[in-house]
Amino acid sequence: MKRLLVAVMSAVFGLPLLALMAMGATTSTPTAAVAGDDAAQVAAAPASLRPFFIEAARRFVLPPALLAAVADIESGFNPGAVGIPIPGGPAEGMMQFLPSSWTLFNVVPGATPYEPGPAVLAAANHLLHSGRLDGGGWDAAQALYAYGGRSWDYVRTVLAKAATYGYRYDPNAPPLDATRYTFPMTPPGDYTDGHHDYPASDIFTSIGTPVVACVRAEVLRTSPTDTGLGGIAVTLRGEDGWRYYYAHLSTLAPTTKPGVVIEAGTELGLSGNTGDARRTAPHLHFGISKTGSAAGQIDPYPYLRLWQGSHATHT
Repeated sequence: MKRLLVAVMSAVFGLPLLALMAMGATTSTPTAAVAGDDAAQVAAAPASLRPFFIEAARRFVLPPALLAAVADIESGFNPGAVGIPIPGGPAEGMMQFLPSSWTLFNVVPGATPYEPGPAVLAAANHLLHSGRLDGGGWDAAQALYAYGGRSWDYVRTVLAKAATYGYRYDPNAPPLDATRYTFPMTPPGDYTDGHHDYPASDIFTSIGTPVVACVRAEVLRTSPTDTGLGGIAVTLRGEDGWRYYYAHLSTLAPTTKPGVVIEAGTELGLSGNTGDARRTAPHLHFGISKTGSAAGQIDPYPYLRLWQGSHATHT
């Protein structure tokens, strides 16, 4: 399987995909070193390899189980594996890199594809680049299609393996997972089932309630001043590839800046009534999307119910 950055397919399992964004890997380190259930997602890997998957997952904000599944499919977790020869040259190392793709995606100067730590980081870098969508979202199937030499069989095989490790991909929605997510406000406020004109939820609370990241995420963009309909707002790209939009805050935390990687439960700022919430009761507008407008693409209500029920386990 060649590891060259390839053109984006027009469909993922029959669904449209948007063009890739320009290359730009997240290089910030997480603001908290909380493993959560990372260890469970990589438990199938040899103990010596597990820290590499967790490090790469945190640095590039990807599901740990997906990285472990790629390694398992590529080499059976053999850190010294050499790839099967293919037209154009042999693949190399645990994550199966050709020299050309290794040059593009290696992030450890002087490292080789046979070193498992750098190889996992390079694979995560490749997957992040290859799965980027317009607007900052990310898609696992698109990423694997590029990484796996444009093979849908490869995509299906890796995703099936990742599901057994704890990451269940759905092109239409984030995973309904109570273990890697938390309610986007602490303590949880009262929220709506539905929105007046597009999928989203309004979470009502008094001004000054802490608003938190619902999942490990990269901060995509912020609106630090009270402008537009959203007022003070922040958009995250979760490890699942979905964007999470928080609007009408009263203030942002000083550490909430584009490019920063944050853990689930990290405070993003305080709730408020900025933007068009000046005409309503104070609330947080919460939207989930992957493409198009970040304000909302799918209904957050089932997720909020699940995360509220598991809130106590995250505090």
